[in-house]
Amino acid sequence: MRARFSASLTAMFISALLTMAVGVSAHAAGLPLIISATVNYSQNTLTVTGQNFGSSPTVTLDSMTFSTVSSSSNQIVADFPNSIPPSSLTPGTYFLTVTFKNQLPTIFAVDIGANGPQGAPGPQGPAGATGATGPAGPTGPAGPSGPMGPPGPMGAAGTPGPVGPAGPAGSTGTAGSQGVAGPQGPQGPQGPQGPEGPAGTGISSLSVLNGLPCTIGSFQGTTTVGVGTAPGNLAFGNIAMSIICNLPPFVPPANPTSLGFLEVGNTVQANIPYNAGTAVNDWYLVTFGGQTNSAFNPQVRLTATDPNLAVDAVGDFGSYPIIFVGAQLGTQFPTNNDGMYFLHVYGMPTTSGDYTVFASD
Repeated sequence: MRARFSASLTAMFISALLTMAVGVSAHAAGLPLIISATVNYSQNTLTVTGQNFGSSPTVTLDSMTFSTVSSSSNQIVADFPNSIPPSSLTPGTYFLTVTFKNQLPTIFAVDIGANGPQGAPGPQGPAGATGATGPAGPTGPAGPSGPMGPPGPMGAAGTPGPVGPAGPAGSTGTAGSQGVAGPQGPQGPQGPQGPEGPAGTGISSLSVLNGLPCTIGSFQGTTTVGVGTAPGNLAFGNIAMSIICNLPPFVPPANPTSLGFLEVGNTVQANIPYNAGTAVNDWYLVTFGGQTNSAFNPQVRLTATDPNLAVDAVGDFGSYPIIFVGAQLGTQFPTNNDGMYFLHVYGMPTTSGDYTVFASD
């Protein structure tokens, strides 16, 4: 719904003062002049129409600053603030100011909520009170008897009579709906200890452990229970039980990051960033002994600040023996054989930082 509001007498008076102060008309002097301001209640916009408008206008209404949608030399469209639509303003006259980057400011007065369109007729009000009786005129001739009028209004209630005897009891009404649950009460005292439960069932044989999954570091395998003669003087006829985690043959990763050849007197290393909450799963390859000189006393060191990162190391000596598994970063392990070593760094870090794979001779 659109409503157009004309300038009030205040705006015309202020515009007249500005014209007299300059000494010439606003049009002749090129001063900005507001002719009308229109409020769109459905779009929450204010359209200012006039002449000689400058660039980059800033529109304020009392203490409210509007954002400009579009502007030209004779029209400016601005938005009411989202939190203050025009329908929420108290009806009355508001002071409009428009300033420009390259022009003098101009002012206007806008009536909001004062001159809307005529609404639909309201419901009929109650009948007014009967007026006072006028002076008596001359008595005219008696007219014919009119029809009987409608019954008059009920009179005022009389005083209550005495209380009668109690009537018979009525039937029981239907149960009402259940009320909302009340707040939880305080915790009661601890009850007495209950009777001891029956003993749990154990395993009937250690053989049930055969084939259970097991984990060593990042490697997955299955368990095997063994029975054999133990060395030394053990009880029960020197019979010993062993539980072994059998790992499948190690298959080197397809594309490990190569740190290069470690020869006598040199070092190789890599600095790798990691982020909190992002899983780490990195493979590296270190070769001890190059094409000419073998490593004399090779060792590998892995450092980091996050304790949730771990490392496995596997040697490449034909059967790929595991050097260690699940060691925390910061572990140092020496090697005595030339060849390749696969290093697996893994875990879910809780902080962000860098870890370093460092191999030296």
